Amino acid sequence: MTASSEAPGPGACPWCGARMRALFDTRDWRRPACHERWRVDWCDACRYGRVAGEPSAEEVAAFYRVDYYTHADPAQAGAAPRGGLLARVRTHLAWRLDRGVDFAPAEFGAPPGRLVDIGCGSGHNLAALRAAGFDACGVEPDPAARQVAERHGPVLAGTAEELPAALGGMFDGALLSHVLEHTRHPERALQQAHDRLKPGARLVVEVPNADALGFRAFGASWPWTDVPRHLHFFTLDSLRALLGRCGFELESVRHTGFTRQFDASWIAALHDIHARTDSAADRSSAWQRESWGLLWRSALAPEDQRYDSMRVLARRV
Repeated sequence: MTASSEAPGPGACPWCGARMRALFDTRDWRRPACHERWRVDWCDACRYGRVAGEPSAEEVAAFYRVDYYTHADPAQAGAAPRGGLLARVRTHLAWRLDRGVDFAPAEFGAPPGRLVDIGCGSGHNLAALRAAGFDACGVEPDPAARQVAERHGPVLAGTAEELPAALGGMFDGALLSHVLEHTRHPERALQQAHDRLKPGARLVVEVPNADALGFRAFGASWPWTDVPRHLHFFTLDSLRALLGRCGFELESVRHTGFTRQFDASWIAALHDIHARTDSAADRSSAWQRESWGLLWRSALAPEDQRYDSMRVLARRV
C-alpha cells in the first residue's frame, strides 16, 4: 500500500507540472487498526489537491470495508443528535444564514429522459429521479451499497472509470454526486460520462468544496476530508478546468452544506475523527469554540468559502 510514510516528497502536479506542496497527513480514521499515514499534496497553480501516491484498485476497495454511509438505506436513517441548548442555537443561526441549494431532479429539466446516476450509493438520488418521472438507472461498485440501491431502481455493477457495457445506448443526463473525489482517475471518469451522453446532454457533478473555510480550519479532521476514500480535493477552478479538458462546458454552480457544519453530529464527528487519528484526542471543548468562530467567519465569507460542497451543471460539448 502506498502510504505517505513510504511515498517520496511532493512532486509535480499531474495537471500543470508545477511542484506541489504537502498540505497535511493523517491516518484512516475509519480503520483505527490501520497505521499507514496518508499525505495530501496541493497544487497552488491548479488549486487542486490529491492523496500522494496511487493506490491500486484492490487497495481502494479495501478502504470501503467499513461501516460506510452508502451501505445504509437513507429512508431508515435515524434522527441526528441535537446537542445542548448552545448547540441548537448555533445550528439555528447557521440555518438562518444558509442559502444553499440541495440537488433536485429538476436540474435535469423536465421528464421524460434517460438518466444514469453514476456511483449511486444506496440510491437516494436514484429514487428521487425515478419518482420525478425520469427513466433512471444506477451504477455502483460497492456490493453492499448496490444491494440497498436496487430497492429503488435498476442498478448495475461498475465504476465511474469503467461503466458497464450493459448500460447500452446514450443518455440525456448523468449525475455524479460525491463520486469524483473517490475515483482513482477523475479525468477518465468524466471521459466515460462524456462518451455515454448525447451532444448537449447535461452532467451534474457534486463534490466536497476544498475552498470551504471548514476544510482550511480542520484539515484531516473535517468530515468531508475522509482520507483515503477521498483521493482528490477540488476547488471550483480545478473542477472547471477538468470539465473543460473532458469536453464539458460549465453552465452554473450551486453550493450546499452550510447548516450541517454546525450541528451537534458534525461537531461530534470532528472530535471522533481527531480522537482516532491523533494522540492528543481530548478536544471536545476546542471543537465547540472553533465551530463558533467558524460560524462568525463564514457569515462574512463569500459563498464559495461558506459551503462544504459545490455542485456544477455542465453540458456535453
